[in-house]
Amino acid sequence: MRTVLWNSAGILDSTGKTLVSTIAQGHDITERKKAEEKVKRSEQHLRYLLGMHRMLEEAEQDLVHYILEAGIKVTNSEFAFWAKVDVEGRVMNVNAWSKGVMAACDLPQKTHEFRLDEIRLLCESVRRKEPMIVNRYQLDDIEKSGTPEGHDPISRFLSVPVLINNKVVAIGAVANKAEEYDETDIASMTSLLREMWNILELKETRQQLINSEEQYRLLFQNMNAGFLLVEAFVDDKGEVSDMIIVAANEKFTTLPNKTLEEIIGRPITQILTGINQDSVDWIGMFSKVARTGESIITEEYSSNLNTYFSIAAYQ
Repeated sequence: MRTVLWNSAGILDSTGKTLVSTIAQGHDITERKKAEEKVKRSEQHLRYLLGMHRMLEEAEQDLVHYILEAGIKVTNSEFAFWAKVDVEGRVMNVNAWSKGVMAACDLPQKTHEFRLDEIRLLCESVRRKEPMIVNRYQLDDIEKSGTPEGHDPISRFLSVPVLINNKVVAIGAVANKAEEYDETDIASMTSLLREMWNILELKETRQQLINSEEQYRLLFQNMNAGFLLVEAFVDDKGEVSDMIIVAANEKFTTLPNKTLEEIIGRPITQILTGINQDSVDWIGMFSKVARTGESIITEEYSSNLNTYFSIAAYQ
């Protein structure tokens, strides 16, 4: 289909009142319109990339649906889907369909598991480890075995895998573009899917860190031994003269008989009064660890607290 811009003008008779003929001139502006559309989609693509980074705190499913709708817009498609591939590369789990798929197809709104040897059309680029375009689904000689039962008919199709260390970890696809898919569509989808995967990995890393910190906090608070995290306070002479308590657990609070709120942020000499006159050189011991980085494991008797301590100090 071509786009033509027409200019026309009427020719009047000598009286200037009666139209006697018309002249018209047409210009083929198809390429210009294609260039304008390409620029428009490029701008859309950039907006979606920026919008994606604002969704770091959103749920994974919301982020995936955002990218599917973005893929539909920038490629001018009807449908899209996103799937993760198992470590063996044999099964893919379709985690999300675009809204258009769910409206047009008789598919349950759950995660779908497909074997790669059953739905070749959807999974061919997983096997090839490269994007795949099918612009004439009924005519192209491709290795395919149809679409999932209940899926809307496919006319054109573009699938793009996400590769990590040369292994396909996920795949995204769009379908039924009015015109043929091309390299521009591949570039747009590759960029969107790769950036989404980076954000999903970042979200997973952050969640693992949160879980790890929570496990550490529970261990820290429930351990039977008193635990103290201190920061060396250095005087004008460059000597360690005190230790500021940065963190402590509940077990430690039984020594000074104070709450955590009364302990945190205070010098240890104010919490354990008389510590400078104790038989144990607490400041000297902790400052040595802070200065040299060498751990100390020892057993000491505190005359001030009238208690034997098993001490492990490390940086």
